[in-house]
Amino acid sequence: MLGAAAATLSAFMLGKKSGAPVGPELVQEALASRQILNVLDYVLRYSGEFDASIDPRYANYQAVMADYAKQIAEADDRIAFLKALLAQMKFDLNLDETKKTDDKNSPTSGGAIAPLKPGATSAKQSTRFVPNNIPYTLALSGASYQIIVRPGNSLPNLNTLRGLALVRYLAHLGLPEPRARELAAVITDWTDKDDFQTDGGAEAGYYQGLDPPYVPRNAPIRTWQELPYLKGVTPDIVRLLANNFTLHGGPSGILADALSPAAIAALSGLPLEVVQAVLENRRIEAARDTGAKAQITRLITDAERTLFSDWVTFESTTDVMLVDIRGQRVSGRAAYDRKRKQLLDWATG
Repeated sequence: MLGAAAATLSAFMLGKKSGAPVGPELVQEALASRQILNVLDYVLRYSGEFDASIDPRYANYQAVMADYAKQIAEADDRIAFLKALLAQMKFDLNLDETKKTDDKNSPTSGGAIAPLKPGATSAKQSTRFVPNNIPYTLALSGASYQIIVRPGNSLPNLNTLRGLALVRYLAHLGLPEPRARELAAVITDWTDKDDFQTDGGAEAGYYQGLDPPYVPRNAPIRTWQELPYLKGVTPDIVRLLANNFTLHGGPSGILADALSPAAIAALSGLPLEVVQAVLENRRIEAARDTGAKAQITRLITDAERTLFSDWVTFESTTDVMLVDIRGQRVSGRAAYDRKRKQLLDWATG
């Protein structure tokens, strides 16, 4: 998590030890990297239920009002019993009384917040940052940050996307096809368990010939800071991958609403017009549910529908959330497991 900030701060300290001049740009970048980690800490701290301070006098007031509402309800019950008793004696006391409606804001209604205990100084509050793709703006120490929290399945998993699907998606992101094939082969060789070198890739023989030598992980990539060890992976490639992939989740079940039709076409191999038709048909069907009259514009074959659903879904996965933080000088993205309260990875750019 602290990799980017630590690297910048290390460069700063190295410059001091060597006597080399340390420019203000490097210092400002180090401070910005540290600040964005503070923003991430704030977002994660309030990504679930949290204790909020309250005035004890408000808790006492709420307790009094809840007791008062209970007394009113008991009085109403006694009046209702009296009316029923008099009705048996042929006395009608309704007198054109207007029927009461259920007050959802009443302390006794089912949708009400549970009363606070008298003298309480804190209470559980609901989640402040949720995976809903709605941008938040946070001002901190004179700087402004935009925060976007997305479901964990908003991006494809770099560790599980393989073969032509990975090549197509890298090409969709702007890499020339030969470079996309080479990078896909390098990623595959780094993460698979065998020593068979994919065409254009690199296995242990290549990495052991470097100075200093090392071996490929032959397992899933754990952090974005690992990528520069892969053959031919430049800082620009690291940023491209970190901004458009995740290192967690399955090979499919990517959230369709988080991707463009062109991205879905690249993943699935379906023609773009087929993807657009599937999405349009879904929109039309949703409009029908609201009573609107519309007609399906293109029939989708069962094979096309199955291939579409093999790759993408319309259901969000919120156990893991992706947090994007964009500042004026530095930006970053983290994957966070909300159930285990664990930071899975972190990258800056």
